[in-house]
Amino acid sequence: MSRHKILQEQIEFLEEHDPNNEKIRELKEALKKSKKGRRSRRKGSNYERKVKALLKEWIDIDLERTPLSGGFAKRKNLKSVKGDLNTLDEDIDFLLHIECKDQLKWAIKSWWKQAVDDCPKEKIPLIFLHQNQENKGGKRVQEAEDFVFIRAEDFFRLVDRNKIIKYKEEKKNE
Repeated sequence: MSRHKILQEQIEFLEEHDPNNEKIRELKEALKKSKKGRRSRRKGSNYERKVKALLKEWIDIDLERTPLSGGFAKRKNLKSVKGDLNTLDEDIDFLLHIECKDQLKWAIKSWWKQAVDDCPKEKIPLIFLHQNQENKGGKRVQEAEDFVFIRAEDFFRLVDRNKIIKYKEEKKNE
């Protein structure tokens, strides 16, 4: 039985048999936090699926979400399955350690520490970040966007400089 269901049943029992019990308020607060946690996990899972689809389109390999957002690997002490997305294809050495974050308030320092601490030595840590759209007065003032946070030295290793430099043609002598 889920924690949510247990809390709900405890509240119902106390309300029926001891409606003045102070424990009811505490249980309702715990139930509220339980619902908030579930929404947060669902939001994180949805963002991981979005990043998975973006990467599939870009590199054309199937990545899988790590069970429990990487917590599975920590408990099982699995070095190759850390991070939020991994490949299960044994013929592919996926060199990125990916963390996905979709939260209103960004905590770059703590997220980066998590990514680096969990990252196996042979991989490059990076964080996909989602910024929600911003509305003021019923009008959209900023579109939702996705970002990637990565160390500069890793960026330079990964990016082909020929894809970011475009030489202009020389002007013809008149």
